[in-house]
Amino acid sequence: MMNKQQNVNRISRLFSFLVRVLRDFKRNQGLLLSSAVAYHTLLSIVPMSILALIVLVWYYAVLYMTNLIYGSFATAVVALLIIEAATLILLLGAQVIAELERKTNELTREKLLGFET
Repeated sequence: MMNKQQNVNRISRLFSFLVRVLRDFKRNQGLLLSSAVAYHTLLSIVPMSILALIVLVWYYAVLYMTNLIYGSFATAVVALLIIEAATLILLLGAQVIAELERKTNELTREKLLGFET
């Protein structure tokens, strides 16, 4: 009997959570924001494709020169360069996320104090 009541309680909490999510999604204009993200993503495909092509051409040029200079150690050198680039991208992404979180907290604090921006 108690197990059935717990299941009903869990389902009730899940349903209320989903209702809150949908209500907040509508209040925050989630459809408009998601369509804007999709629009900007589609617009960025062409420039990102060109950028990827440039990076690949540069990479193969560096790989060729690295192979001439270092010989059999070229794979290790290129792997270290890739790890360095991936780490740089990861750290840059973490910095962007931290800045967005800081800005969101700042705006939330201003709204709580009564300042509308």
